[in-house]
Amino acid sequence: MKTILITGATGFLGKHLVEQLKADADSTRLRVLCRALSPWERDSSVEVVHGDIVKREDVEHAAEGVSEIYHLAGVVSRDSRDQERLYVPHIEGTRNVCDAALKHK
Repeated sequence: MKTILITGATGFLGKHLVEQLKADADSTRLRVLCRALSPWERDSSVEVVHGDIVKREDVEHAAEGVSEIYHLAGVVSRDSRDQERLYVPHIEGTRNVCDAALKHK
């Protein structure tokens, strides 16, 4: 059975992806990495792992044993003063996800 990790599962795209994958999941386990409570806390078809993509150890833990990763986590802002607030999750967080994917193959 393959396991799919989804970051950003509580966002607009992520929620839709989780629901679509749940509907199609005959031999797939879903794991979501969430910073806070998620809509799937009591859903036995979704494994919720609490953590943050900007913390390397959280991402490495979430990526253990997965076959696929859908990385949708991010911050949305149209304010040009938010450069640093956008940099950390988009650059460092994505780096953590890519490094964990490489490490866990």
